[in-house]
Amino acid sequence: MKKKKTYFRFCAISICFLFLICGAGCKKQKPQEEVLFSESPVEKSNVQEKIDPLKLVYELKNFGPSGSNGVSHMTLWIEGKQDCGGREAYVGLMQMESGGQNPSPVFSKITIFSDNGEMAVSRFEDEDKLVFDDMPSEYNQINIPLTLNSVFEYAGKNFQDSDVWNATTPILLKKVDSGMSITDYSIIREKEQTTGILPCQNFKIVAKGTNMDGTMHTCVAKEMNDIKLPFVVSFAFGDSDQQGPRWQLTDFSKETSGIVFVPQCMESVVCTYLKEPDESERNACAIQGGEIQQQRTEQGCVMEYKCLTQEGMIRESVAHMQRPGCSVDQAVEDKLLSCRKNNQPNFDVTNYDQNGCATDVSCRP
Repeated sequence: MKKKKTYFRFCAISICFLFLICGAGCKKQKPQEEVLFSESPVEKSNVQEKIDPLKLVYELKNFGPSGSNGVSHMTLWIEGKQDCGGREAYVGLMQMESGGQNPSPVFSKITIFSDNGEMAVSRFEDEDKLVFDDMPSEYNQINIPLTLNSVFEYAGKNFQDSDVWNATTPILLKKVDSGMSITDYSIIREKEQTTGILPCQNFKIVAKGTNMDGTMHTCVAKEMNDIKLPFVVSFAFGDSDQQGPRWQLTDFSKETSGIVFVPQCMESVVCTYLKEPDESERNACAIQGGEIQQQRTEQGCVMEYKCLTQEGMIRESVAHMQRPGCSVDQAVEDKLLSCRKNNQPNFDVTNYDQNGCATDVSCRP
């Protein structure tokens, strides 16, 4: 496994995914013309077909903002099936909860296309936004329930029909552009798992790319409750003795969310990888007391890299971990500056007020 910084980069990505990366306030464009994202045209929702609902609950560890125990939760509900742009698709909701003292859930509408398992999502918002039909689509940065499927999808392959399910030699996927890196993958089929919450097929994933090298392990079910989609049962970045991000299916059932919402056909946002600054650029920024940080479009694609001061990094990090419209609490900013001076640059939000604004944090190395 490449150095621990691989995990830090992955965790930074996961922080963005968990709490509402919108890219607001970032207006500067690249000097050269380049398409950073595209949206697959999808028509307005058609009449919804009733199906047996499916609820999946995942426990996430070492993954972005969480409570003192380092755990957060994601819940997915599939509640209907409909035609989206001429393709059969499942529609529903996703909920993310951190583990702070006052966890404030945020919600995203989801569309999963049945032909290839492609999952499109909306921006995460408050529950009240779910009752309208205009939630914007956003780049699906970390696809928790369909992680391995998304790797094949980025490679232009269909995981559901792939030879990897019966392969005796590694399946290679080369120069895969996920929007976060250009990566070569070797997918190795391992033994089937028959114990635990659900039977699943184990795979080992070895990756080497522009900003992430290493090994991942996952176990995938071919279907669940008659829904033929390759849902993740477990996923771990790194080996069992390492502290990389990981998620585990802890519960599944035929339950609806009980949340009132208007189903939408969400559009898949495809990002193009933007080359990261080299070591000399990072050093020049560090000399100024700053650090290179990603700036994103409203759809969640990286549009540029910017040198930010310590204060600027703190404000951006906190803003990503609380609800839109919240200002960064001065006491929180001061505490985090002090933590950085004491070599504790990482932090978790441990308390939110009733508006979902961060009011306290805990620091760690």
